[in-house]
Amino acid sequence: MKHDPLSDQEQQMLDVLHEWPEHPHAQLVIELRDGGWEIAMTITINGEQRSVHGVGPSFNEAWHNMNPTEA
Repeated sequence: MKHDPLSDQEQQMLDVLHEWPEHPHAQLVIELRDGGWEIAMTITINGEQRSVHGVGPSFNEAWHNMNPTEA
């Protein structure tokens, strides 16, 4: 089966997931609803919880639009 090359955003997500074993309480939620993508990620680093959130009409745009949010 032939696969399209990964986008930069898809590769970035895989890179983040590769590091997650070091952060056992990390959470990633990806939703596709009504044609729009929503991505929320929460991770605890050095006891501090950090969250980012992004939305867009495609996965790539939602990932690109991710900004810090209040945890």
